[in-house]
Amino acid sequence: MKNLIIFTTKYGSVEKSANLLQEKMNGETKIVNLKKETVPNIDSFDNIILGGSVYMGRTQKELMKFARVNLQKLLEKRVGLFLNCAENTEKKYEQCKNCFPAELYDKAIVKGFFGDEITWEKCSFFHKLIIKKIKKSKESYSNIDMEEIAKFAEQMNS
Repeated sequence: MKNLIIFTTKYGSVEKSANLLQEKMNGETKIVNLKKETVPNIDSFDNIILGGSVYMGRTQKELMKFARVNLQKLLEKRVGLFLNCAENTEKKYEQCKNCFPAELYDKAIVKGFFGDEITWEKCSFFHKLIIKKIKKSKESYSNIDMEEIAKFAEQMNS
């Protein structure tokens, strides 16, 4: 089985999640950061996993564009979707729907929410203001959900 994890990240938490997921996948698994690398031909992969982070209800534009442009090919594959987000309620599914084309969201065999992580030193001034207001914190933290990543991989591997 050949797997391809395609992700975008702003401050590195999604890359960390993608690497953790790669370790749990069966078969050959390649990871690609859309902001830095060219995506190989997806025809040669069995599973395609798309991942990003959520900022104000949306994910990175590069990931949304990739999903729209490659929608027909993606619909022919086994697809998994994951987001790194702080939301722990049913609202996270609404956020996921806003981040991917509806047909892809509906077809995905698994949707994962891998928690969040803030590295305070990496954040822009604007994001620091938002974090201070929402989280009431000026500290770095990691809430990456290893159990959720393992469950996601198990479903993709089956």
